[in-house]
Amino acid sequence: FYSFTNLAPGTYSVGFNTLPLNRAFTTINIGAEGTDNDVENVTLLPNGFPSFGTTAQYTIVAGEYNPNLDAGLKLQFPLGVSNIHAKASLTGTTTNVAWTTTNETDVKYFEIQRSLNGFEFATIAENTAKGNTVGLTDYSITDNVKELMDNSTIFYRVKANDVDGKFVYSNIVSVQLTKSNDPIRLFPIPFTDKITIEYPSTNDATISVIISDVTGRRISTQDVVIVKGGNSFTIENLNSLSKGSYFVTIKDENKGDLFVKKITKQ
Repeated sequence: FYSFTNLAPGTYSVGFNTLPLNRAFTTINIGAEGTDNDVENVTLLPNGFPSFGTTAQYTIVAGEYNPNLDAGLKLQFPLGVSNIHAKASLTGTTTNVAWTTTNETDVKYFEIQRSLNGFEFATIAENTAKGNTVGLTDYSITDNVKELMDNSTIFYRVKANDVDGKFVYSNIVSVQLTKSNDPIRLFPIPFTDKITIEYPSTNDATISVIISDVTGRRISTQDVVIVKGGNSFTIENLNSLSKGSYFVTIKDENKGDLFVKKITKQ
């Protein structure tokens, strides 16, 4: 349930993003008003799942109350697996990536993918699936990250592929690497509508600040001009984000620095 109060008279549409894992919008305008789905403009990810959707535009007059704009969601898996959930842990310089499936049907193989920024992934390993299972089935691999220890965070996801070429992704998981020289500070954590970033720099530069959700979808990108020494700036207008986890990526192209921080919206 959501409510937008004290809106000025005008024309509006309602947008929905950061959808729950493996959910899709239901067919528009099927069912009773107030419980149907009114989302008609949908942006899809490469795997066929929606990343964002908006309703048509509606004009609100002074004093009007409209409780009938809804986003109907359904569970959607484009291949024969009822669920896939990943987790990762770091021991020394080795990451253990584990995932669990539920009720596989004609699943062919899995791709284990890695990223250093949370949205650009590359396949690092493949694992043959059991194919047809009932109940829970566990898998795992190890990843030697010795050469990547200069990074602050490593991200993983698992891509399940079926015999017909369809696929679905797991949730994105991450491991935090110990970096004593990590200079970045973000607050407050958790945040509500804005987040402040403290960033020291050895030179004048322009950095990119990217906010993405746990699926790797970019929500916002902002270029920030910084100066030599201590810098403090605020990313605002985040109140429309749903509660949950997000990633802040800070890229300094001149120095080649890349920092990724996990944040939580309350």
